[in-house]
Amino acid sequence: LIRRIQLSGAETTSVSKLDESISKKEWDGIIISSQQTTKIPGIEALLENATENKTLLGLVGNAPIQLIYAPEFYKSKKFTMDKEKSSIALKADLFYTGKDNEIDGKLISTNAFDNQSIRQFIATFRAMASQAK
Repeated sequence: LIRRIQLSGAETTSVSKLDESISKKEWDGIIISSQQTTKIPGIEALLENATENKTLLGLVGNAPIQLIYAPEFYKSKKFTMDKEKSSIALKADLFYTGKDNEIDGKLISTNAFDNQSIRQFIATFRAMASQAK
């Protein structure tokens, strides 16, 4: 699931598949929630566009694995994710911290999937996206 939030226009879009029209649009923030450990088709274009626009990126669960395909802007950031799959990120020399939540500049991540944690993650994400405008 990829959720993009356009705060200025109050537009929220949820998609389960990336295409060029989604990847090329400029957003205030993008949240990627995934248990997938393989490459999400279209992720490179999405992350490249997000880098160009210095978009706030939120990652939930195993989504940080997608940073393997990201430009250096995101790839060098600290993040957290599902501990059971963290070895994939460590092998790729990504900066996994093992914390429950992590914020590093334009990257916010959580390893939690319970409702309360996700609500807090989204509230933090929205506040950060609002401040970035």
